[in-house]
Amino acid sequence: MKTIITGGFWKRYQQLVYDKVVPYQWETLNDRVEGADPSYSIANMKAAAGLTERVHHGYVFQDSDLYKWIECAAYCLMDHNDSTLEEEVDSVIDLMEKAQMPDGYLDTYYQLKGGIENRFTNLRDNHELYCLGHMTEAAVAYYQATGKSKLLKIAERFIACVEDHIGPEEGKLHGYPGHEELELALVKLADLTKDSHYLDLAAYFINQRGRQPLYFEEEAKAHGREPSFYGDLSYYQADMPIRDQQEVKGHAVRAGYYYAAAADVARLTDDQSLKEAVRRLFANVTQHKMSINGGVGACEFGEAYGANDDLPNDTVYNESCASIALVLWAQRMLKMDEEASYADVMENAIFNGVLCGINVRGDRFFYVNPLQVDGPSANMRYDHRHVAVERQKWFGCACCPPNIARLIASIGQYVALQQKNSLLVNLYADAATEFDIEGKDIKLIQHTDYPWNGTVHMMLSMADPVRFALKLRIPRWASKVILYVNGKPVQAPVENGYMVLDQTFYNSDRIDLSLSMKPVKVWANTRIIEDTGKAAVMRGPILYAAEEVDNGKQLASLYLGKDPVTLMEKKTASKVDDETDTGKEADLNDPEGILKSQITLKAKGYRLVSADEKAYSTAKPALKRQDLILVPYFLWGNRGRGEMRVYLNDLLK
Repeated sequence: MKTIITGGFWKRYQQLVYDKVVPYQWETLNDRVEGADPSYSIANMKAAAGLTERVHHGYVFQDSDLYKWIECAAYCLMDHNDSTLEEEVDSVIDLMEKAQMPDGYLDTYYQLKGGIENRFTNLRDNHELYCLGHMTEAAVAYYQATGKSKLLKIAERFIACVEDHIGPEEGKLHGYPGHEELELALVKLADLTKDSHYLDLAAYFINQRGRQPLYFEEEAKAHGREPSFYGDLSYYQADMPIRDQQEVKGHAVRAGYYYAAAADVARLTDDQSLKEAVRRLFANVTQHKMSINGGVGACEFGEAYGANDDLPNDTVYNESCASIALVLWAQRMLKMDEEASYADVMENAIFNGVLCGINVRGDRFFYVNPLQVDGPSANMRYDHRHVAVERQKWFGCACCPPNIARLIASIGQYVALQQKNSLLVNLYADAATEFDIEGKDIKLIQHTDYPWNGTVHMMLSMADPVRFALKLRIPRWASKVILYVNGKPVQAPVENGYMVLDQTFYNSDRIDLSLSMKPVKVWANTRIIEDTGKAAVMRGPILYAAEEVDNGKQLASLYLGKDPVTLMEKKTASKVDDETDTGKEADLNDPEGILKSQITLKAKGYRLVSADEKAYSTAKPALKRQDLILVPYFLWGNRGRGEMRVYLNDLLK
């Protein structure tokens, strides 16, 4: 099965990645962007290849940024015949081939700085296996894009080297990756090569993790190191076996990658106890540890999950990579269980947790994604030091920019899912999905202005009639749904959140789906104390925010009124909506037209105004009418620095 994005919202973003992001990141990886933190990724690889002085710069995981860029480039090459880009990738692969040691080992940190004699002595902290994971994912994608196997062979040789040193056999290290990622990649490699021993290795890493004696404790003692700086090994999800874990803890990106791979292994090996574990842990995240935008990992310390329901807005961490990890995990859960609720989480994290990490020009990025930015505190307070008030050119630790790029470039992989004789449509987009049922080729074509419009037009193309189940996700936010098949309204059964059409389909059959997209207020559970007395606004899958540029300073004094939130412009969202004009686009402060093609909202609200200028006063403040303008959260900060808030005070009555 293969899905190609053909137009609309996601095509524009994929074109941005191809036209701007990939070339920009190539220049950054080569340390040629003025004012950006140096990457050192390619410089380190050249040094390891013996072409320059053998000096390593940057973090122990610096290689991984380059590998993620290669993976993104590979996805672009699936859609574009670009010899220049292909030559750039090949030049890096040639460097990697030169740098690889005779036994297959390839890690520039240990080859240049850490000492090759020390490899595999600090699996907990030094990211060799994490980098290998991203190398392997890049290798799989590049082979699928070009048919070239050089990078694939480099990755397989490195994996063979790892297997010579690590595994269940006597005399080997009974360890596992400190930063999980290789597990995901091994599943992909097993699927590509049909070599099941890669799946076995992934399963070993997942099942061995957290068993007594705790490997990371034994490793630290053996090499004279202190126990983990972060306290117990829950930071690494390695304090107990996965089947015993009741709550998601520790570094959010590591956790997401780990549990995503565990869901893959559980599905592929039909391991029921592992399935129950990842279901339980996923529920813990989505019910207690996920912000409204699909952001996870609320704590700045350790980039980690915090306590249940501790979800601040202004100091929240919500790393872009953590939302990507949640997307990967949700997708694997969806493959395992076919529950639309997983697709809901996936969609929310993509639109509202990941896209905010990149600007509209493709050359600035957020590492941390707050839900609230207040003027002075964002720049002055120590507990806000991790919150950037504007996107950055690059980072010394630049895991997020290429990660965002590779997700956007591969977004077609998340649109649909084939399970035996059924096709699940999980994301609505201008796209063409090619699949086969019992050897018969079928194409499902979608046309839509989603996520701004809830109407999705679909058509099937096939040579002969075929019976199968077409399952259309009904998003949790859709209060009303209308379905037509060949122009006639249909009442189809809903199973696990999908509207199911189980029938014989014919060439040119048309399916039209209309989802209500009225703006709604969303209230957090009162367990989340930061949001008590406040509400956020969503329309369809899109979360909205108020910005200073539209609403003035001191957004903390704004209140949502009891009246419905409406669209800024007259535009019927779908057949099931009836919206009226409440304003004009001219109300927006948008001279560059950044919001021109987006849906913005207007709410009748209020501003709380103090009675006098005293710092503290017995004079009662007053509520004064003010229309509030709300823009898509993922676009905040594209029109200059300023305050921003997702949750606004709410007049419940």
